[in-house]
Amino acid sequence: MLAHCARLRHSLQQRHWQTYGTFCAQYDKVARSVDPELVGSWPSRAQFQRWLSGDLKGLPYPHHCRVLERMFPGLSAAELFTVVPLERSSGSGTPSTPATGSSEQLQLITSGVELNAAIIDVVANAREYIVAVGSRSREPAYLHEIELALERYSNLVHFRILIGPPHSQILKDHLIRLVELRAEQPARGNRKTLHISILVDVTNDHERFFVTSERSSVVVLPSANSPANFDTGLIIQDSSYVQSLGQHGRALYGKQRLETVDAISDLPVIR
Repeated sequence: MLAHCARLRHSLQQRHWQTYGTFCAQYDKVARSVDPELVGSWPSRAQFQRWLSGDLKGLPYPHHCRVLERMFPGLSAAELFTVVPLERSSGSGTPSTPATGSSEQLQLITSGVELNAAIIDVVANAREYIVAVGSRSREPAYLHEIELALERYSNLVHFRILIGPPHSQILKDHLIRLVELRAEQPARGNRKTLHISILVDVTNDHERFFVTSERSSVVVLPSANSPANFDTGLIIQDSSYVQSLGQHGRALYGKQRLETVDAISDLPVIR
């Protein structure tokens, strides 16, 4: 079977922009001239890989298309995502993102910006379920993306497992919004789509932090930059591990459930 990729991959190689960091820098330069608010809106590393692979269904969001078309004058977004044969190259032109192999399924990220973009990407591409484990989530954009996903897809199943009380009011408020959002949506028979519970025995139930969908996962690792930071993680796209991690999270769903506004309101906040 002939290996393939998106035409975008070749266009990036021709300009020596194929590494993720270089691409993001070039993206921002162009985005600033298109709309200053688009600076920093480049795709996550995982989404960038999908762009290059030729396996993307449809086109990226319109704002991405606008920037890409300005980056590559004369080529439409549709042309950039046309599937073409993969050209093997060597030397400095070799892409840093291989078409096959384990490096495409496991990616280490070591900055807060990349980590936040990666977890948002997991949520934005979920269609069946989102499983989030941990009590320290506090990034508003990530939490808002979960709320948007549940609003867009009423059949999307969401598990949130807290390990100990929430560490921020931001997370507590988010949980209340999830309960209110699902209450506003039409009932889907007996199918339950929101599952929130807490593990309170933190001596035996050690902390762990990850978010996964049916497509990809991000596991938060000890920081490579500072003991106080949460800015390092692993993007996982190995389908077998992704499915197993989803089962791991669902198995943590327990008896102490927090699925009413009153139950969540009674939670203490550590910070």
